[in-house]
Amino acid sequence: TRVGIRRQRQMCIRDRVESDGDVGYDCEIATDSRGFAHIVYRDKTTSSELKYASNESGTWMSSVMAIASAGDTSIAVDAADNIHITFVSGGQATYLTNRD
Repeated sequence: TRVGIRRQRQMCIRDRVESDGDVGYDCEIATDSRGFAHIVYRDKTTSSELKYASNESGTWMSSVMAIASAGDTSIAVDAADNIHITFVSGGQATYLTNRD
């Protein structure tokens, strides 16, 4: 089980992001200007899925970003709250974003 941590009134609260399977490898986290967390991680349960999760809706939501044997994952949030994800798979560097 992997958890995310958020602050509330100077107290840390642990949130369960995802608990099914073998998840949480190569985990990276970034926060946006509103304080919401954005996480990228690998799920090795059935294949090497690269997943993205965020709590900006008020609850943790996750989705598959790529099905690849990804490594060297990285996530950043820019000043406009756009998400930027990079990873390496099969010797190829890949960049993903939600920016228009």
